[in-house]
Amino acid sequence: MKEREKYIIVISGEAIEVTPEVYEVYYRAERKERHFMYELKAGRSRVDKVTGEKIFLPSLEDSYDRLVEASMQFDDCIYDLEEEVLSILMVERLNQAIATLSFEEAEIIRQLYYEEVSEMKLAERLGMPRRTLRDKKKRILEKLRKMLL
Repeated sequence: MKEREKYIIVISGEAIEVTPEVYEVYYRAERKERHFMYELKAGRSRVDKVTGEKIFLPSLEDSYDRLVEASMQFDDCIYDLEEEVLSILMVERLNQAIATLSFEEAEIIRQLYYEEVSEMKLAERLGMPRRTLRDKKKRILEKLRKMLL
């Protein structure tokens, strides 16, 4: 670096006199940032060391219009944190309510709703008519509904 009398850098519109070392580090970092931003927007080429083949790496930044032209689909839904938290709290409350049921009642709910066993198969397993199982299920669900209100 060529010696000068004064080394000045401009930060937030204010000129500040600095040592030659600070000046060199500051402007090296600034050049590096400008180069990175150029590569981010423009892409770059590299040569594969093994094959010698030239490889073009596209820019890391992409436009919405280009993505739409490439038939990219975007979800219309917006992540709703409040709704997610409420859902988690309801599941916790439901699990607490199920824990207060008798073993038989909890087992019926678990198999019907968590394991997705059909009413007909569960009635066979439990050795009861399907109509009896359906009535028990309705009573259990009503019991859970009252606990959750």
